[in-house]
Amino acid sequence: MEREKGLESSTFQAHDSGAEQRNEEFDNMLLSSILRVSLGVFGQNTAEIVLSYMEYLSGLKREDIAARTELFKELLGEVLGCGATVVERLIVKDLYSRLGLGMPEIDDFLMAINRARNLYVRLNESKLEVLSSQKIMR
Repeated sequence: MEREKGLESSTFQAHDSGAEQRNEEFDNMLLSSILRVSLGVFGQNTAEIVLSYMEYLSGLKREDIAARTELFKELLGEVLGCGATVVERLIVKDLYSRLGLGMPEIDDFLMAINRARNLYVRLNESKLEVLSSQKIMR
């Protein structure tokens, strides 16, 4: 019985660190989508200028963009005005495509990103649970 409790505890910790790892993976994919869309829309030089200007305005470093999407959205609006909405949609489209998800019916950038994050973490968590149960049954 004590051994089972220890197993449950370590399984919980593994799930906890697994979720953290999946969030980190998602952040990397989101940042990659943001950079890819920026390059596609602006080209190399202008993308560098836009991202550097955002950092100048707020201190938002490129590697922190995925963790601070609210600030990124705000800065994108300041820099691009109404054109920010187009770039946001392209980022969401790229991200959802990379995740193998259909384009969301959500127009709000932040809600679409949060939905993608939740789906990514949950779907991968479900896959891990199936694999774990298969290992236990062996």
